[in-house]
Amino acid sequence: MHNIALKSALMLTTRVIQIINPELHLHMQRTALIALELAQASGLSRQQQQTIFCAALLHDIGVLGDKRVFSSLNAIDNLNDPHQHRGAEMLAGLATLAPILPIIRDHHFSPHHKGSLEQHIVYFADVFERLLAGDKHATTFQTDMIIGKFRALYQAIDPPLCQTLCQLAQKEHFWLHLNPGHIQRMLEIIGPINHVYIDIDGLKDICLLIAKIVDTYSSFTASHSLKVGANFAHPCRLYESAGDGV
Repeated sequence: MHNIALKSALMLTTRVIQIINPELHLHMQRTALIALELAQASGLSRQQQQTIFCAALLHDIGVLGDKRVFSSLNAIDNLNDPHQHRGAEMLAGLATLAPILPIIRDHHFSPHHKGSLEQHIVYFADVFERLLAGDKHATTFQTDMIIGKFRALYQAIDPPLCQTLCQLAQKEHFWLHLNPGHIQRMLEIIGPINHVYIDIDGLKDICLLIAKIVDTYSSFTASHSLKVGANFAHPCRLYESAGDGV
């Protein structure tokens, strides 16, 4: 049986998201990296790290196709925003992505529903990333100001987790990894799914998700459609070239 690297299939999905919404794509990449480092520092199992990483990489997928005009992603940072349930609907029925669906559906903090540690980690990574400079291509950050603001806003939610993230953010490599020029490569190198493989049914789930992304985002220009169409050639090449793994 052919095996396909989950990393290759997910990176294909993120390429499509990048074409549609580059700002959202970078936000989710950075969130995934922050969430992974926080999960590792919290001593979570490899399987938990994999679930958190994949969920963070797709956590705001429900924003795609939203006809509202946002001045900032902060506009959707609330429990009742429909992007959480819209994202869960896009994943519904896709067995390969079932472990991340609860996090996608509930990745914003609720005072009435504490949620799992995995949900808290994705939420903390999400809000921390949105505290970064408005210029998403910035390569330097006002680290002390960001850490201080994060602590003031979110420490009461989960003090130990807040402290862990603040300690991580005091390390130079934490910020180097978030550099837009480095992050794609960093995700490919240190991602916890590098040795996770899916079968043809799993690849079919990923392709169905990509189809849902394209269907949801209905306001394509002709050039966007052509670019997305070109990316759909990759699953075939992934499968054709897969032997013991891609």
